Amino acid sequence: MMRMTGELRTLGARFSAAMALAGGLLVLPCTGAGADADCDVRNPRLGASYDALQAAVDAADAGDKLRVAGICVGSTVIDRKLTIAGVPGARRAILDGGRVGRVLEIDDGVVVRLQRLVVRRGLVWTDGDETADGGGILNRGRLTLTDVAVLANSAERGGGIFSTGDVTLNGTTIIARNETVDTDGGGIALDGGKLTVNDATSIRDNSAARGGGGIYGVNAEITLEASSSVHDNRAATGGGGIYGDFETAVVLNGATSVHHNRAVERGGGVFDGTRLTMNDASSITDNVAGRRGGGIFVGCYAELDGADAGSNVRGNRSGDVRFEQGCP
Repeated sequence: MMRMTGELRTLGARFSAAMALAGGLLVLPCTGAGADADCDVRNPRLGASYDALQAAVDAADAGDKLRVAGICVGSTVIDRKLTIAGVPGARRAILDGGRVGRVLEIDDGVVVRLQRLVVRRGLVWTDGDETADGGGILNRGRLTLTDVAVLANSAERGGGIFSTGDVTLNGTTIIARNETVDTDGGGIALDGGKLTVNDATSIRDNSAARGGGGIYGVNAEITLEASSSVHDNRAATGGGGIYGDFETAVVLNGATSVHHNRAVERGGGVFDGTRLTMNDASSITDNVAGRRGGGIFVGCYAELDGADAGSNVRGNRSGDVRFEQGCP
């Protein structure tokens, strides 16, 4: 794992974001902690309504679907199989950490589906807590996000999402404006497990204090499918878009793209530490590295398949593809 030798870049807590969700355009203001009075979580099976998500989770049985409207402020631990969905056409459904804690934590092996939600303003920092990971979501189970926005969260590692399990991103899901203030994975950090990015999902405008502005993985599998994209992310060391560290396989399929990312050191688009495969019409374009490998930097003994400098890897500064030199 690389140590930080470049400049530290962080984002402020303010943000203004817009995303297309089913039925229209959602504009997100920055709202104070008092907004939890608007929280309305309903469990149709029980015919019950709650003014806090944690209370609804605690009362639910495994397999229930919770329907959310309004702004729910606070931290929630999910320890059973659930679907949590925003109500279509109703008040926007926002889960807000209030900048005082993590928004969602998913226990080991638990299957959770999130739909039509915003997960925002989570903040975790080491202060007697050994797991300052995942400002928006800490996932140890099997998590699926569909048409979800994970916005403006901050952590030491995995600003938006930190996962040791499996994560699938579907629909128009957005992971944006998240940051790490110490280590890796501005948007998403993986320590084992799988990340599958589908449909028109975008991972953008995130920043890492070390590696992997958009995505960082160690001992993980990262697969981009369809027209998903990783763009406009920043890393203070390597892997402005994606950093595939030790024993991590990165696969780009379909019309996926990694573009307009920036790394202070190496691998503006992708830092390939183990194995990178490009298939179909996937592309790595218009990325920037301060030292070497604007498109792809290939570490010692790493594998690279399907990348063609000047074709599907093009328009990058410094260089489309660069290999580590002086390997023993």
